[in-house]
Amino acid sequence: MSYKSPIDIIYGDIQMKVEREVVKAIQSCKIDIDKDELIKALNYDREQYKAGYEDALKEISMYVNRYMGELNPQAYNERAQLKGLNDYIAKLERGE
Repeated sequence: MSYKSPIDIIYGDIQMKVEREVVKAIQSCKIDIDKDELIKALNYDREQYKAGYEDALKEISMYVNRYMGELNPQAYNERAQLKGLNDYIAKLERGE
C-alpha cells in the first residue's frame, strides 16, 4: 500500500511583472485537500502519539518499581516519594 498525501499543491506558471522598475515573479498555486485522507492521517498520528505515551508510562512505571525494590528499607522518605510517583503514573494510565 502506497501513501497518498491528503494535500496536493499544483503550481502554475511563473509570471514576470515589472512595476515601478521592480521585477516581480508571481507563481499561482492551487491547494487541493482530500478531507477523508486528511482525517485518516490525523487519526493515525493521534494513535501513534497515544501508543508512544502509553509505552513511556509503562517504561517509567517499570523503572520506578525496580528502583523501589532496590532501595534500602531504611530509606523510608525516598520510598514514600517513589510510591507517590508510582501511584500518579497508575492514575495517568487509568486516564484520570
